[in-house]
Amino acid sequence: MKKIIAKILAFVCLFCVAVCCVGCSKKVDDFSVEEHIQRITERIETGKSYWWYPTEETYEDFEVYPLYDKNEELKYFLVEFEPYGFVFISVQDEPLIFTSFLYAHQSMYVLSPDIYGPDNPWTPYVRNENSPPLPSLKEGWSGNGNGVLILDENGEMIIYDKSPYFVTGNINEKKYLLQTDCSYEFIFAVKENGKFINLISGLELDNSEEFDCKNQATMVVRFIADKAFDL
Repeated sequence: MKKIIAKILAFVCLFCVAVCCVGCSKKVDDFSVEEHIQRITERIETGKSYWWYPTEETYEDFEVYPLYDKNEELKYFLVEFEPYGFVFISVQDEPLIFTSFLYAHQSMYVLSPDIYGPDNPWTPYVRNENSPPLPSLKEGWSGNGNGVLILDENGEMIIYDKSPYFVTGNINEKKYLLQTDCSYEFIFAVKENGKFINLISGLELDNSEEFDCKNQATMVVRFIADKAFDL
């Protein structure tokens, strides 16, 4: 009888420990936007010696901004560097302790490998599948679909190494990163009078349930299932 009781107590203790461990994982909603910004900032500053800045030079400064999806949910963060360059971070609940080995990422913050800057700039354009392919702006990469370039007053291609939010004067507005039906192509947007404005093309979106990447000007933002990108 004593052995049975001892086994039951041991099981209860193990169960309690398991529950405590499972409860240790942090969730996105556990932190305010300001706290997320502070946590990301600290991680970037701590890893400054190996941070993936767009060139071999060291950045002078940076700011971290929240980005929302179509449903007004906090999903990403923008890191805008000075004097140039920007990158994205996705935010997600940490995996439960007992099942964390099943997940590619252990961190709440995951860095995108797509770092934009002088070596990987972007140009404003309007998507049009009936137009010629867009020019490649990065060696070894094809253009981002078919479309019509938006040129400057001299008829020249516009090249940017700062984010669409920054160059359009919307860096301090509420910013959106909208996923399309192509998993790695995103629309950079803000809202005006309740309507999304695509900051790459300057066109108003119809706020449809799903955005077709063949009809929208997008940029590539990938998140790879590899712990090397944990921040």
